Amino acid sequence: MGTQTINILNGEIKTNSTNRDYYAIYASSPTKVYMSGGKLNAPTASGIFFNNSGSLFNMSGGEIFAGASNSYGFRTSYYNQTINLTGGEINTPGEGAYGIYAANGATINFYDGIIVAPEKRAIYGTVGAVPTGYGIQKTN
Repeated sequence: MGTQTINILNGEIKTNSTNRDYYAIYASSPTKVYMSGGKLNAPTASGIFFNNSGSLFNMSGGEIFAGASNSYGFRTSYYNQTINLTGGEINTPGEGAYGIYAANGATINFYDGIIVAPEKRAIYGTVGAVPTGYGIQKTN
């Protein structure tokens, strides 16, 4: 199977699951997700999970809301993943939730955008790039 592509320009994708281990988007094969608008709404679940290697997530606008305790806005646990944030908002207000959870060598490039998450849980993983002269601002 080849790489799948999902373009989110506007509208809403919502999951009614009440399990934080269920996602608005779950990709089990290589997938490219481009999000420039719209909303992924998971009030009692999680946002996006790449359960594979070789995928790409580009977020330039829109919102991911994952409201469950211990949920994830965006999650991957595989190598060879790229996450590019140039805008938009990831909001994970639940206790123990992560904004972005990227383990095992995934690359996070953070250029712009907002991540709202519990303390010390906005980003788990390695940030590979930020714009020259800028850094990631941590607030309470």
